[in-house]
Amino acid sequence: MIQKLNLTFIINPLAGGKQKKHLIPLIHEIINQENFEIQIQFTENAKHTHLLSKRALDEGADIIVAVGGDGTVNNIAQHVAGTKCILGIIPMGSGNGLARELGISMDVKKALQIINSIKTKTIDTCMVNDNFFVNIAGVGFDAHVGKKFSENEKRGFKTYIKVVLQEFLKYKSSEYKISIDGNESIQNAFMICVCNGTQFGNNVYVSPNSNLDDGEFKIVIFEKTNLFKAASVGLKLFAKKMNTLSFIKTYEGQSISISQRKNNIVNVDGEAIEIKEELNFRIVPKNLKIIIP
Repeated sequence: MIQKLNLTFIINPLAGGKQKKHLIPLIHEIINQENFEIQIQFTENAKHTHLLSKRALDEGADIIVAVGGDGTVNNIAQHVAGTKCILGIIPMGSGNGLARELGISMDVKKALQIINSIKTKTIDTCMVNDNFFVNIAGVGFDAHVGKKFSENEKRGFKTYIKVVLQEFLKYKSSEYKISIDGNESIQNAFMICVCNGTQFGNNVYVSPNSNLDDGEFKIVIFEKTNLFKAASVGLKLFAKKMNTLSFIKTYEGQSISISQRKNNIVNVDGEAIEIKEELNFRIVPKNLKIIIP
């Protein structure tokens, strides 16, 4: 008799503004129940997601599937990382940056079918001070937009773009003290992204040469530019050609620190949080096993 694996789905009903009621029958229809013992949980908020993740691990979950956006993935992955448990992703958020990078389908049925295969990839995870992330963290304009976006009642890519356009002309560059593997510099930047992955989400590639399992960050620094040039940034982001723009600098490193004088908001896997002290970034190599196509 085959020993069934304990498979827990943690579903964020609010992620991406997408309806989730149809998921329960789909899960039971598509997931191979000869191989899996299925549990389904709906989360009420981020704190509840942490609680459900810890509980699932305590009850012996072999696989925990995050159903939602990058924030939901982050909240679950930080508990799965460093354990024998495997993370699955059903992308239903606004951006789904990590899922897109891993090649996980945005079609729910196809994403569920991937779970059955249990084909995995082990990737690096990251910390900024005491805060866990997998994909991208940063300061400046992106963090500012993330905060504004989180305050908006409407979710989704269209709302995100609307916030970007509204805030671009108003937002001012700031001076940052940056250390990359001990090499210090002072930089005036519009935005700084510390990247483990390649994209914000929606195939917007801020760091196309990043690799989730190479043990290092790519640090992408944007200088402020005019609105005309900013339009070209959008095209380059989708075309994976950010390195061709003169007002963007890219560095590599494993240990990063950033001191910011004015802003305390940090974008961590798409979620805006406040960190008032110096930001210290580090990589934890090969720390998270994820199901991939």
